[in-house]
Amino acid sequence: MANKQAKDNLNYIQKAAVLLMSLETHSPGVAARIFSEIGEKRSKELIRAITDIGKVDYPVVNSILEEFYSLAIEQKMVFGGKNVSKKILEDSFGIQEQDEYFQDKSGVLSFLNRVPDDSLLNYFSNENDQLVAMCLSHMQDDDMARLMSKMSVDRSSRLSQAILNLEVPSYTLVWRFHHYLQEKLLGKKVDDKIKDQHQIFKLSRALEMMSQESRDKVMELLRQSDQDAVDKLERLIFSFEDLEQIDSIHIQNILYEIDPLRLLAVSMVNLPDSFKTVINDNVSDRVALMLQEEIDTLPEDISEDEVQSARNEIVRIARRLELEGKVDLSVPEHHTS
Repeated sequence: MANKQAKDNLNYIQKAAVLLMSLETHSPGVAARIFSEIGEKRSKELIRAITDIGKVDYPVVNSILEEFYSLAIEQKMVFGGKNVSKKILEDSFGIQEQDEYFQDKSGVLSFLNRVPDDSLLNYFSNENDQLVAMCLSHMQDDDMARLMSKMSVDRSSRLSQAILNLEVPSYTLVWRFHHYLQEKLLGKKVDDKIKDQHQIFKLSRALEMMSQESRDKVMELLRQSDQDAVDKLERLIFSFEDLEQIDSIHIQNILYEIDPLRLLAVSMVNLPDSFKTVINDNVSDRVALMLQEEIDTLPEDISEDEVQSARNEIVRIARRLELEGKVDLSVPEHHTS
């Protein structure tokens, strides 16, 4: 009875926090995936609850699990506190200092309601629909409606469609964009260290999309003036060629996600035999036969741009799986040339 009373004293956010702590303990990384789905506002409430709850005894955890899932768990207790919430913040949002995060009572991009309409409209006029739709989706309904009423019918129509089909990127990237836009529109200075890290991160993702030959040329030119930046970039960049070096279980998970199979076939054009062997060794015999059929039907004059585009798409798949906690893209003695 006492355990039921202890459980009943928790509100629904606290119960959800206990459930999430239990899931994270059993399956590290699951919290980051859940937060990427439920959004920044609800995630913030859960993280705050996890920080405040601390230790939860097994009977209470078990009672909550039965209430939500009618399941039992084996461990005797789960732990919250700052260490857990700090890790979740870093994994989900890329935020290092949670105290600073919670001092900000508003959410991501909420500062937009302080920007004059003329300034926002001027900025939006030079940006693509997807980015503007993401900004609008984080604003109050009245503010969004007012801004869209000041746009052309064609633009507001396109933005309405973009909002309906909006695919929000990881909140790590959204949070970085928050800092960038805050400085641009409000003139609020972002710490140089944060800004430099963001620029390095942004450049690393751009370099990932280049062919190895082009990337090596850029890195060599950069090395002549900024070796420190090159060292940081080399640690961040994951290229298509790095697939050959990662553990088998992770390359298998990536290969499994590639659809259609023609995408993989195109990416393998002009690959070294050793790399082709790694790919064939990490797919089933049936998939290997289907893959060979796709390779055999490729045109002889396939362009380098199409090959690079296929490789870039596979890198994007790998990065998505990394964000979901399904693969580890670290490679031994990582370098780009």
